[in-house]
Amino acid sequence: MMDWGEILLRVTLLWAAGEIAALLAARRDVRLGHLIRICVVAGMLAVPLLSLWLPAQDITVPGWRTAAALDGSALEISYEPLAAQSAAAPPARTRLNWPVMVYVAVAAALLARMAAGGFRLRNLVLHSRPEEPAAAQELAQPLGLKPGRIAVRSSARVTIPFTAGVRRPVILLPEDWRKWPEEKLRSVLAHELAHVARKDWLTARLAAVNRALYWFHPAAWWLERRLAAEAEECADQMALAVLGDRRSYVETILDFARAVQARRLHGLEATAMARSSRTGKRLEK
Repeated sequence: MMDWGEILLRVTLLWAAGEIAALLAARRDVRLGHLIRICVVAGMLAVPLLSLWLPAQDITVPGWRTAAALDGSALEISYEPLAAQSAAAPPARTRLNWPVMVYVAVAAALLARMAAGGFRLRNLVLHSRPEEPAAAQELAQPLGLKPGRIAVRSSARVTIPFTAGVRRPVILLPEDWRKWPEEKLRSVLAHELAHVARKDWLTARLAAVNRALYWFHPAAWWLERRLAAEAEECADQMALAVLGDRRSYVETILDFARAVQARRLHGLEATAMARSSRTGKRLEK
């Protein structure tokens, strides 16, 4: 079984190699670089599991043979009663492993925060209103989605549209979506449907778990941010390919980018429109 130092080394080497490959691949296609970083996250999560299955390589030499080889003396056998030996031995003290305790506490706190966000999301969906915008069914097919597979709901608690779920994906819209111009609604739905087609919500959850388990490693935080930014870029590409109206789409993204800056987002909105801090740069591409 590998120790923590070996796990840390393997994870660092995996991230470094993956990052170089992702940077080179992203020059040709951002989607390829994104896929490589997803594989790096999966590999980081697999490293501790694989270490449990690896056979131990340590070879233990009996102590009496080592002692005999060192001083050349014969093996001495003590005839002192066992009870006397036990009484003479000092009681062993249990020492707390503070580094492990701190690691477990922080990782548990981050995972608990994720779980709490999941409960809030479930409550939000349960108390939201089902909607049936015609544009959602129209845009689903060009993106390779079944028209009836995705649920669209609205809530007064939603300010920025976002997508959640994998098996039963849900697009959550603000309550005032009916007041939007048709171009804005189509831009929002195309963007969120692209996230559904790419399963970006699942990628965001895996990256969050990886960050919770490797919270002490800067690579975990970096990967989560980069995957979120690249997911938005990839969704932009897919949405624009379906819409064809770049001007309306850019105006919609910038409107929501200003809304993002005016409020704090949390874990529920992992695939929210304009969540990325690089919104302006990604729209220039």
